[in-house]
Amino acid sequence: MKAFQFTIEMTSRALTDAYTILHNGDEHIGAKNSDEKLQRYVVDRVKNDNQCWWITSGDPCEYIQRNDPRFESGNIPDWFTFGMMSDPVKYQIQRYTDIYSPIGDKCLASTLGNHDFSLMKYNSRDVYTELWDSMKLPKERRFGIDGFLRLRFVYAGKVFWKQTIYIHHGVAGGRNKSAIMNELERMPQLAEADVYCLGHAHKKIVSSDEYSAMDSVTNRIVRRRRYYSATGSYVSGVSQDDEIGSWAERMHFYPQALGPIEIKFYPNAKKVEMLT
Repeated sequence: MKAFQFTIEMTSRALTDAYTILHNGDEHIGAKNSDEKLQRYVVDRVKNDNQCWWITSGDPCEYIQRNDPRFESGNIPDWFTFGMMSDPVKYQIQRYTDIYSPIGDKCLASTLGNHDFSLMKYNSRDVYTELWDSMKLPKERRFGIDGFLRLRFVYAGKVFWKQTIYIHHGVAGGRNKSAIMNELERMPQLAEADVYCLGHAHKKIVSSDEYSAMDSVTNRIVRRRRYYSATGSYVSGVSQDDEIGSWAERMHFYPQALGPIEIKFYPNAKKVEMLT
């Protein structure tokens, strides 16, 4: 577990000023149905907004090799060539870097996914370090399993607001959203944060709840809110004109919304908004 603080210099004191963190994850570069067109759109969205950054909660690439029981020849993407079979992981990392390097400096945190960890465990290959070295991500932003990202909003040298985000790949799955919501709502028992971000389930979910607290400065009772984000993946659950179909189709998982969750912070209004 790691902790990293990032300072955001506010451009004004307007109540409508928003600073966005995109909760990305489960990109699965190297899977046939990974929507790279959408990913490039998301990259452009971050690149062209000076008040937007991103995090990723794991499984950036498929990382499934021929000796893996999960390997399927029908899951090889169109861009993959026969020569790449010598080291498919290498070329998936190159592909991810090609797509995301334009916003590599705006990535504030990354965590390990189960695909990353499985390759490290069973093949003794540190793909987590390989990928983020390729992306030139500073080591303090490589959380590994999990970690805290604290956003520090500053205007004219004064700190106006702090928000803490807890990030983990997640472990819950299944056909329904209830298991994911149960995992999200248990997070405050594990870690103290304002926003909790998980992935893994390939289901987009946002939620929040209120709680009472004693303010450390005024000693008054205040009402505060926690926010929960489960990001979508980029792997479509539907295969066009494919008799075999994808793993998700064979398991009868219904199609899910793709892409990231947008988490908007309004420092002067002390408000958080989550968009799917």
